[in-house]
Amino acid sequence: MLGKPVRTCIVCRKSAGKPELLRLVIQNGNVEIDEKKLKGGRGGWIHQNCLQNLKSIKALQFAFRLSNEEVKELQIGKFVKDLSAINLDKNKEQ
Repeated sequence: MLGKPVRTCIVCRKSAGKPELLRLVIQNGNVEIDEKKLKGGRGGWIHQNCLQNLKSIKALQFAFRLSNEEVKELQIGKFVKDLSAINLDKNKEQ
């Protein structure tokens, strides 16, 4: 009998089941959160609380197996900065 699928968080590198992780995918040249976990293409898995710790594009570059040129094209740095801005705004509210 097979167990449930286990994935590894791209930030903390800890393993967890699919329900405990968010899936990130590249769609239309942008990094997006795949809420239903059904979109096609290469994806990366991340804990909700690790999302706020995503400060480096290296984790996404590794997860998506991208070259430096592809990282620039896809504006992954913008995704990471946008996440940081959201997290800073949340911290200010508290």
